[in-house]
Amino acid sequence: MRRLGTLGVVSLAILSLLLEGTAKSAAGAEAIYFTTSNFPASIQRVNKDGSGLQTLLTGVNAQSNLAIDVNAGKIYYSQSGMDISKAQGPISDIELDTDSKKLYLIAGSNETIVRMNLDSSNFEFLLSDSNSRFIALTLDLISEKIYFTDTLGNRIGRVNLDGSNIETLIQFDVNVDLNDIKLDVAGGKMYWTDQLTNKIQRANLDGTGIEDLVNDSGRSLALDLAAGKMYWPSPVFGGIRRANLDGSDVELVLASSADPFGLAFGPAFVPFAVFTATQVELALGPRANDDAFTIEATFSLGAASNGINPADSSVSCPRQPRMQPSRPGRVKVLDIP
Repeated sequence: MRRLGTLGVVSLAILSLLLEGTAKSAAGAEAIYFTTSNFPASIQRVNKDGSGLQTLLTGVNAQSNLAIDVNAGKIYYSQSGMDISKAQGPISDIELDTDSKKLYLIAGSNETIVRMNLDSSNFEFLLSDSNSRFIALTLDLISEKIYFTDTLGNRIGRVNLDGSNIETLIQFDVNVDLNDIKLDVAGGKMYWTDQLTNKIQRANLDGTGIEDLVNDSGRSLALDLAAGKMYWPSPVFGGIRRANLDGSDVELVLASSADPFGLAFGPAFVPFAVFTATQVELALGPRANDDAFTIEATFSLGAASNGINPADSSVSCPRQPRMQPSRPGRVKVLDIP
């Protein structure tokens, strides 16, 4: 996960790739979905054994992160900071609570944790701290907690889903750059990547029992708990690697010069898929009177990036003093082909 630029405007966009005549798989971890950073940046999919590589979409911003809603057949991805005309306000991380239809974000140079409904309503600022720089988050919906990494504070912490009751679980005594965090709630473990120390590590959910697992600076992390595996994009080894959850049996799954970045699991590759695209953009920005934010929506139909026909709607949200005007970052959503 990366921090890019400054934020005063967060925009959310939905781009749907609609599969024609092909059923979607109900399984959630059959294939690896990932974004790439090298031009032209794209979203790709590959089977977990490295076969069946497919490009789903090109023209995305570099350093995008992913979240998958398997039941709804949606791919959420961030557009952060590389397109200076639209995206200087970054989205550092995105997570979904599909049961409650909520989208959780870390947004802007202030790295504020926010959430909103998937229909863009009920935007809420949950956590912002001038002494912290929140980079990655993940959800424990059983205990109703958000786990987060804080690079400025050199810590891992958690907070209630409404932003209350902040706790520090691990306070590191060295500088860290914690790019991602994931949970094995049933196994009682949290996993994270640290680009500064070049490690993937884990600990108990209460922060005790820290273990070094792999020497690699993963940019993101995905856990296949059913198979007992973890996967990560490796800038050091040039592709996607995996290992057992205890760090053993490290192997390269996919060698790639495209520089994989964000990574998540979703339904398996379907050969010879034919798809069309629908785009919806939901922009969150400051109103002219500087008292509130407005959510604006634009819609377009057609090929992935062609023919935008705007239609605006707005919802006011309370303005927060630490969110300064800037250009937007974006989150987009694809239907899973």
